[in-house]
Amino acid sequence: MQLPTQAQVNTAGRYAGAIAGTAFAIFGLQAKGISLDQVKAMIAALGTVINDIVVFAGLAATAYASIRGVVSSSPTGQAASIGANASTVVQPAPGGAATVTITDPAMASAALAAQNKSA
Repeated sequence: MQLPTQAQVNTAGRYAGAIAGTAFAIFGLQAKGISLDQVKAMIAALGTVINDIVVFAGLAATAYASIRGVVSSSPTGQAASIGANASTVVQPAPGGAATVTITDPAMASAALAAQNKSA
């Protein structure tokens, strides 16, 4: 099994931060006097079917966003992102390689800095 890349670890960290932020928001609402029981009562008042749809949508959206984030930060996802960027020109080379030309100076500088840092 291949270990995750640094970009994938960073993505997972961002999602962990979002989860922690949600928890702090809930505690903040409680500190303002809005109890979790009041929120649950409001959702329950919508009815069982609507409540189930809300719960399912929340779970599905969280799972989908997490999967998309990790996949997009994979090496293949990052390569596809570079190829789709209007500031890059990708030319095929022999043996399955490619030459990437970056036309945006700021983007080129950032790419060189990242490459030098990883070397």
